[in-house]
Amino acid sequence: MDRSAPHRASQPASSNRRLYVWYGVLFFILGVIIFRLFYLQIIRHDYYQQAALNDQQKQYTIAAERGIIQAHQGNSIVPLVLNEKLYTLYADPTLVKHPADDALKITKITKGDANRYADLMKA
Repeated sequence: MDRSAPHRASQPASSNRRLYVWYGVLFFILGVIIFRLFYLQIIRHDYYQQAALNDQQKQYTIAAERGIIQAHQGNSIVPLVLNEKLYTLYADPTLVKHPADDALKITKITKGDANRYADLMKA
């Protein structure tokens, strides 16, 4: 029985040592996690904030579309206003030096009447 007594005395020291090793490993892992959180949240904060904003905020150009105004005429619906692109072309007759040449250039773009344009620019 004397033999078993020293063995029991050494066993608690060995298990305490293993317990301290596990505590050490646990604290090391906890320290790594805390350091990583500090690094991501404090040191790299600006980078991740900008990355999130770039992912969440995007600019789109949405073309404005005018609506169609309709009215009832008897049993049918008649459009009063339609979506149509219109362009305005104007010229100051006091500044136009060659109305015939300018009218030909405008006619190539608008497919209109060159003589009418020339007459309007002479006025």
